[in-house]
Amino acid sequence: MLSFVNRHPTLSNSVLWTPTTTRVASLYSAADVYVINSQGIGETFGRVTIEAMAFGLPVLGTDAGGTKDIVEHNKTGLLHPLGRPGVQVLSENLQFLLKNPSARQEIGTRGREKVEKMYLKRHMYKKFAGVLSRCMT
Repeated sequence: MLSFVNRHPTLSNSVLWTPTTTRVASLYSAADVYVINSQGIGETFGRVTIEAMAFGLPVLGTDAGGTKDIVEHNKTGLLHPLGRPGVQVLSENLQFLLKNPSARQEIGTRGREKVEKMYLKRHMYKKFAGVLSRCMT
């Protein structure tokens, strides 16, 4: 990461580097896109991806793990392959969204709508209750 930053000295003009924090609302609000480039084979459901979508951000994510279960390619975000093959695709997807504000807005809006339809507390509680009910019968 440090060598990449050194090779691109103007990167700080477009990337906000932040310390670890739990106060993320202002960061999501300031962002244009959300990138989740997890390379983990067994990545689980990504709450941070849902949070980003709730803020209306288009998601650029790896086509693996929980991200591929949440993000609908070309609808609520853009997915890229794992590993080296994904690097070029991620770069192209990021450039596309940064150059196309209307696409960013449209994809972000669809993501927010998906959160409102599927991932609010009431939806999750209902799904959890269904699981408990099936386990008890």
